Amino acid sequence: MRPTCLAFLLPLFLTLLATSCDSHKRASSADASALPSPADGSPTLQFPAETVAKGCAKVLACASNAVPGIAYGVGHCVAVLTQMGALDLTQQTSLMSFYDDDYDWLLHLSLMQNMDCVQGAADCSAILACVNQGQAQATCTPPEDYPRWRRCSDGDHMRGCSAGVGATFDCSKLGLGCVENTVVPADKSFAACARPVAGSQPLDTTIQVTCQGDEASFRVGNGEYNFDCNYLGAACVPGNYDLSADGPPYCRGKRSTACDPSTFVVGCDGDLLVTCIGGQEAAADCTSWGATCRLDAGSTQPRCGFPCASIPENCASGTVTYCGPTGMTTLDCGSVGFSTCQTEPGSAPAEAWCAP
Repeated sequence: MRPTCLAFLLPLFLTLLATSCDSHKRASSADASALPSPADGSPTLQFPAETVAKGCAKVLACASNAVPGIAYGVGHCVAVLTQMGALDLTQQTSLMSFYDDDYDWLLHLSLMQNMDCVQGAADCSAILACVNQGQAQATCTPPEDYPRWRRCSDGDHMRGCSAGVGATFDCSKLGLGCVENTVVPADKSFAACARPVAGSQPLDTTIQVTCQGDEASFRVGNGEYNFDCNYLGAACVPGNYDLSADGPPYCRGKRSTACDPSTFVVGCDGDLLVTCIGGQEAAADCTSWGATCRLDAGSTQPRCGFPCASIPENCASGTVTYCGPTGMTTLDCGSVGFSTCQTEPGSAPAEAWCAP
């Protein structure tokens, strides 16, 4: 079973895309003020659409080679990297850190951070070294004591087993540190990028939230996390909140229309995805990451997504067809150094990726 600590972030992210706690920090106990700013001055990790697709194709080819069938398809990877690349990740540490990594979340983060290295890598050994701090790890077993499959290898690096291969994300490049959080009562830990806070702070079931504009900040154990409510079309509301509440509970929709989350029907207003957050309607702008608000065939709930008439991916003659920013798009696996492609049997929708 997945831990529920701060799990309220996950359903909201999936809607946009497509789809008691204690804490300790390993290695460094430095205050957040001592951490460096992002080296390039920009916390976003955006790349041209073709670069993203080729990067996704290369890492998924190596991951699916290591553990057949576990990796998501090229289209899913492109959508995640495109959306996350449009965000200032230093304002979304809770979203970035508490998302479950049952499949490929950490691998996606590492690919974003090491895209240039992956683009220049010629084979799986080199590709996997790019996404794992120079150490190719073609197979791995998720650590039993880490339910989100990641840990801190030191005070800066979040390392784990993602899509069946080793992957590492350098939190310090975002001006953050790596913090480990222990989920109570299971007494299992997972790593996160956050602003380290010196000293221990045992937690009950509540968090104290402060606001700077639309950005919420709160402490979980030895780490300080944040979330930009405007990402959901909502405003930040300070106060004390229950960790198990629906939400995020500290965000409230900016629209004037009141709503009941238990009965509200998510909808589209042009390319705005309209949801109910904190008893007020909220409108998230799908175009902020190049998407549209749409209702897919066979689905009952709208989402932000790319403009494709059909979502299922396919593989034919070494070419993957997937849903990309401009619609259904093809990628020749030979262009990224692989000979063929394959699809996930029985997946809904079908997913495809390159393979050796």
